[in-house]
Amino acid sequence: MPQSKAAQTASGGSAGALGDDGAGPAATEKGRDPLRFSRRVDREHPPIGRFVDTPTGPLHFVEQGNPDDPTLVMLHGASGNLLDFKSSILDALSARWRVIAVDRPGYGHSAARGPRPWGVKEQVVSIEHVLRACGARRYALFGHSYGVALSIAWCALRGDQVRGVLALSGGMYDWPGAQSWRYRLGRIGPLGAGMGRLAPFFATPDLLRREMAEVFAPQAPPEDYAERAGVWLALRPRTFALNLKAMAEMLNELEPVRPLLGQLSPPVEVVNGDADEICAPTPAGPYAARLPLARLTWLKGVGHMPHHVAPIPVLSACDRLRERLA
Repeated sequence: MPQSKAAQTASGGSAGALGDDGAGPAATEKGRDPLRFSRRVDREHPPIGRFVDTPTGPLHFVEQGNPDDPTLVMLHGASGNLLDFKSSILDALSARWRVIAVDRPGYGHSAARGPRPWGVKEQVVSIEHVLRACGARRYALFGHSYGVALSIAWCALRGDQVRGVLALSGGMYDWPGAQSWRYRLGRIGPLGAGMGRLAPFFATPDLLRREMAEVFAPQAPPEDYAERAGVWLALRPRTFALNLKAMAEMLNELEPVRPLLGQLSPPVEVVNGDADEICAPTPAGPYAARLPLARLTWLKGVGHMPHHVAPIPVLSACDRLRERLA
């Protein structure tokens, strides 16, 4: 899940499995010891899929749908995990597509080994191991938020394998929030690690509720979103620190693919809420809409999370993409 502007210091726009009394793992773990906190979050939100060994370590993924249908690879946003899709449109999409949703390296239940598990190329290579294990040679990509940037970069790196892209609420070169002071600090290894270790201490349930409201605004988040999406996973120190680094380096990572964007051939369906304040589109529109074969759909009055609050037009865009697959 993406970061809210007001609360990037805590969770990256996520809230947790909060009880009626406002308690969650951070509120009830005595002393909020980072290691105990992480272990408890992992217990409360266990893996739901399978694992494949990759260069960045075991990657967690789920596969649903008819193997004879076109393959759609779902890439979650910053601080997110595949449960964000599982709790929204993944089941509906699996009636139309063979869906493979992954926890990107270091998020959810995927490992993050090596010096650059957050790098764009490293993520693509690791997720490709999952796709090969599933026998998926050509596929479409569905990216949300940061996942859009990764999807477009993936096209530039592996254009012959990508059949199309669904770009939902995405930010790329036009995403000023990705360069906030918090992420610039996160680029400095010791500071990012230190901020990660502190995450369980300042992530109170009330703060997380405010963040979640900001990310979903102007709509209200689903009442059970925090629990179903496993958002406390983003507050484990190792995940929090990795996410800071990934966001801080995003623009640098995307710069080498910028000259290639005008040559991209896969069809692109772009869906954006015109009330999105997280990846707020510029007057020129979302960056992904400038790609050669892009079609843009605006959702009036919708914020950053259309797959939860306006799923029907998102599913319709996926249907249009299926008709246009390369």
